[in-house]
Amino acid sequence: MIHLSKDDIQKLAHLSALKLDEQETALLAEQVSAILKYVEQIGEANVSDFSPVRLTNKNIFREDVALQRPSQDILAQAPKRKDNYFVVPQILEQNK
Repeated sequence: MIHLSKDDIQKLAHLSALKLDEQETALLAEQVSAILKYVEQIGEANVSDFSPVRLTNKNIFREDVALQRPSQDILAQAPKRKDNYFVVPQILEQNK
């Protein structure tokens, strides 16, 4: 049976940039160990009567088609615009 210790959880938390207190670490160790125990049970299932799935590389989706619409019609739907451009909130920080 797989069991994760509190040290294992602390290492994973550190790699994930999470800060856990002692109570959270103990709880997660218990919960993750229970999940791993369940996954271990699934691995023991008898699947000898099942055939493997055969995958093909056939594309079943339609081809992408660009819609031709006047840009002014599209820009008219924008909440904010400047000239012929959409105005969107800045998400990246500027290097100072």
